[in-house]
Amino acid sequence: MISRLLSTPIVCYKALMNLQNFKLRILKLTLVGALTLNVSTAGAVSTAVTNILAKYTNATNVEVQLKKTDEKVALGTKTSSEGVLKFAKGKIFVQLESDKKVEFIYNNNTVWLIEYPDPEFNKDGPRKVAVLKKSMPVLMKGLVSLFSNQKKFFKEFEVLNEKKEGDNLIVELKPTEKNLKSFSLVLNTKEKTINQVLFTDDVDTKTILNLDKLKLNRKIDSKTFVFSKLKSDEVTAE
Repeated sequence: MISRLLSTPIVCYKALMNLQNFKLRILKLTLVGALTLNVSTAGAVSTAVTNILAKYTNATNVEVQLKKTDEKVALGTKTSSEGVLKFAKGKIFVQLESDKKVEFIYNNNTVWLIEYPDPEFNKDGPRKVAVLKKSMPVLMKGLVSLFSNQKKFFKEFEVLNEKKEGDNLIVELKPTEKNLKSFSLVLNTKEKTINQVLFTDDVDTKTILNLDKLKLNRKIDSKTFVFSKLKSDEVTAE
């Protein structure tokens, strides 16, 4: 009897230690699992990402409301503009408005950058148009590849990391373009949409594009992607 009483605390202690060790093993496995879910191998593209992007690349037409924010770190300034983005296979149209209205048209390997006059100081002034055939702005190039050709996009942007935060999947990419320092996508895994495009250029301008109110396969007038020159336009060609 005495020996059993003496051994009971030892048995309880061993049982307690075994339970604690078991809990620690479970905790370690949980942490490893969480890290595995939140971080992907560099260079690999998850099925979640390809499925969401396929929703756009498989569509005949894409239209989204757009909000663009530019932060110039060196100058300490931040500007924002709002508008619309329309895409049809191989063609893109972006219109943004703040103090001025600006339009970007990409069609047949040519970019037209159209800057409208300031409505407060010179509302009847000429539009300034730049025609680019040799070099494409980073924004246009990234969006065209993103919406039209996944394989081409992931050749230009290598996946560094994928991180899950709630319904959002943050995809960090390494751009091949020398004038880009960073490029990221924020995808909504529940709605299967591209919510944000974020990038920083070589002069440390941080740009955030917020995409909202997605419309797929809605008819878009073909004239949207055609530049119509006005007599008063001041046009400069590359």
